[in-house]
Amino acid sequence: MNRIVKLSFAVLLAAAAISSCKEKEEEIVVVRAIEVSPKTLEMNAGDTEALSAVITPSNATNQDITWSSSNSEVATVSDAGIVSAISGGRATITAKSGTKTGTCEVVVKGPATAITIKPETLELGYAESATLTVTLEPDGYVLDNTVTWKSESPEIVSVEADASNSLIAKIKAGKTKGSVKITATTKDGKLSASSTVTVSGVSDNGMKTAEEFLAFVETAGDLTENDDVKLAADIDFAGQNIPQILSFKGTFNGQNFSIKNAVITDALFASNEGTVKNLVIDKSCKIEPISGEFAPLVLVNKGIVSGCTNNALIKYDESQNGYVLFGGLVAANTREGSVEDCVNNGNLEIGVTADNEKTLAPTVGGVVGATAGFVRNCTNNAAISHNPSTAVLAKAGVIGEFVVNTANAVNIPFQVGGVIGVFVNSDRENKVALTDRGVEGCKNTGEITVIAPCVNTAEKTACCRPYVAGIVGIMSGGYIKDCENTGKVHLNSDSGLGTVLGGNKQHFAAGIYCVNQNDYTIANGFAYPACTNCVNRGDVTLTTDSNDGYQYIGGISSQMDMEADATATGCKMIGCSNYGKILGNGYGKIRAGGLTGGTGWMENCKNYGTVELGPNVVANHNTGSFIGNLGCYVRGDKHPIINCEAYGDLVLTAPKQMAGGFLGCMGPFPTAEISGIVNCTIKAPAECSVGMFSGYCNANDDWTPGTPEHPMYVAGKIIIDGVETVLTADNYLQYCIGWDKSEPGKHDYSNCKFYNK
Repeated sequence: MNRIVKLSFAVLLAAAAISSCKEKEEEIVVVRAIEVSPKTLEMNAGDTEALSAVITPSNATNQDITWSSSNSEVATVSDAGIVSAISGGRATITAKSGTKTGTCEVVVKGPATAITIKPETLELGYAESATLTVTLEPDGYVLDNTVTWKSESPEIVSVEADASNSLIAKIKAGKTKGSVKITATTKDGKLSASSTVTVSGVSDNGMKTAEEFLAFVETAGDLTENDDVKLAADIDFAGQNIPQILSFKGTFNGQNFSIKNAVITDALFASNEGTVKNLVIDKSCKIEPISGEFAPLVLVNKGIVSGCTNNALIKYDESQNGYVLFGGLVAANTREGSVEDCVNNGNLEIGVTADNEKTLAPTVGGVVGATAGFVRNCTNNAAISHNPSTAVLAKAGVIGEFVVNTANAVNIPFQVGGVIGVFVNSDRENKVALTDRGVEGCKNTGEITVIAPCVNTAEKTACCRPYVAGIVGIMSGGYIKDCENTGKVHLNSDSGLGTVLGGNKQHFAAGIYCVNQNDYTIANGFAYPACTNCVNRGDVTLTTDSNDGYQYIGGISSQMDMEADATATGCKMIGCSNYGKILGNGYGKIRAGGLTGGTGWMENCKNYGTVELGPNVVANHNTGSFIGNLGCYVRGDKHPIINCEAYGDLVLTAPKQMAGGFLGCMGPFPTAEISGIVNCTIKAPAECSVGMFSGYCNANDDWTPGTPEHPMYVAGKIIIDGVETVLTADNYLQYCIGWDKSEPGKHDYSNCKFYNK
């Protein structure tokens, strides 16, 4: 019995021992995860940052954490999780506990450790451009990527860093042979790399012969935007005709070489969607247009035309159906296109022989015939003449995506400009004007002559609406700035009958631009072109017999706004000046101004040129002609004239003509600010209405010239039939208005001061 008891007790002791071991095993808690915070770090070399690590579960038996870095040359980590940034690059910081790990990705930016430049050697032809590119190591981890560029001989090869990325630079060869070292240096000055650029004359891979050029023409349509072709010498075609390239999308660089002795009957490029640059059409070329849509270089431009020059005569005198669109270099420039730094030196002689049954819309520009896109820094130095033998009707026409004119056929005008024939920047389908394209920095020095005689038969009167200007024949939307005309502008619509003719539409001539009146009625809120900082130095002459409305002539613009709409905000002319003589002649009704023949917003503008009306110009006090130093007419609060100056002489040659030293006429409701300086001489025969401020006033609203902040200063002298009256502080107010139809007491002259400087 005792043996049995002892055995049972032993079994119980063994069971108790096993139970105690199991309890000890359950007390060990293993690490399931470890999480490092933050997950990522961006540091500069020399910085330190503390990381933290959290073990899950928090009661894990093992709480030891071991820290390590995958790249100790970039960043190190201490036993406490403190990260130290060493140099540029990327490293992974790892926290480990047991078998579990957590990480933080560290990006360090530091000074560049190496610099390379590509290409290391390069050969250029004269005036050829290329790009150099620098790479800094470690790539993507350099704290400051700025480098400076230097050419050891800028006259041989110039260098210019890209405005948005200094690691890229444009180099351009001059016209001197030699080798030049172009160096890029890091901002701290510690590292640099150089490329050796050799200018060897003409490019070895450029075209040098007519045969090579003609081979290029055959394959040009297959080129893409990645293809670049060049001229490497002047090309003499020896009387050959150059076939037309129908479509071009690559880059053609003439490198300022010339096409010589070629016969050009069609534009060299019918459609350009690429880049055509630095090509010269020599005066030895014979240009023989076979249609009325023509320019020697590009017919329709949807890409870039830059740095090109035409020196050849362009003559067209054949009768053709269809509209006439001529440009010295480009016929039509679309909204997508840009024409820049181009020059025309070749005369344009456009003499259309046609009758009124033809459908011609003559549009002629010294550089660009018609545009809806940018035209910048272009110059015309050639004479432009347009002399149709008879008046013609016209129709609407479309070239590519550019609408030449969509007006009613009977209202199509002649459009002639020294640089551009017509600028149309509007969405006509939705009747919205666009202001995102413009004409900038263009110049004309050539003489512009248009002969478009009025006729005395009703069926031919519709064509007589010429727009002629030194820079742009017609502006419809867009803007024009920093342009200058020094050439003479002549618009002659004399019928030869020696009398006033009715129903012959209106005529517009200006030193800089004309506005297309057809667009005035497009929609309320139509944005007229803004004109800023333009200068006219050329004489402008308008001769017309038309009595169908007034005929407009101005030193800057023929007419800025419709004078009948006193509430519309129209064209703004800011900072413009005229020095040329403005002459209105013939037998029609003419309104002429040193800046504009009409009305509009003018600010900080000046006239120094003489404004004159000829002896036969229609003159009567109710519907006659008048002139003004600045503008001819003002009405409404949308037509202010602010801080403008009038110094040009005014000359009348027939009784009942009217002239105002500052403004020709104050129309109804002149509530806008009118301020500035007038100090000029007015010469007139007896029975003329002249005033140093305004020649005529038919405004009954209360108004005053000048404001307390911007007074109206008046001085000068008036000469009637040789009798001279000098304005003084005592008498200047009585000579302010010539013929005043307003009620007595309506004018407040408290802000009108005598100008005694």
